[in-house]
Amino acid sequence: MKAANIVILESNEEFMDELKNYFDNKGGYNVCATTGSGSTGIEYINAYKPDIVILNLVLSGRDGFSVLDYIKNNCPECRTIVISNFSDEKIIKFCNRSRREVLLCQTCRSAERCRESERHFKRTHRGIQSGC
Repeated sequence: MKAANIVILESNEEFMDELKNYFDNKGGYNVCATTGSGSTGIEYINAYKPDIVILNLVLSGRDGFSVLDYIKNNCPECRTIVISNFSDEKIIKFCNRSRREVLLCQTCRSAERCRESERHFKRTHRGIQSGC
């Protein structure tokens, strides 16, 4: 089985680098691209056809909500993991309406967020077969 390909859309550059390093060093994952821009993120999603998109809702250009809608309508096979400090019930419902596995984290240390993302993906992983 090939490594799961990931595109990371995260506005906090330090945390984005931490996520990238975590998954690059973990094995079984291949981070294809990272960006803090929703518009650039959509370009990367189209170019790399990732298995997983790790997404913050606060991005420059297009926000994470419009990126979620784009993924829902154009990349139904892509798993989406939302990492956010938002906990509003309306936001959680919006994220979950895509009928994909979505994780919303409260504020926690970055390493914990990486492990949560990985555990969530492993629970839903179904034989990834693509490459960047």
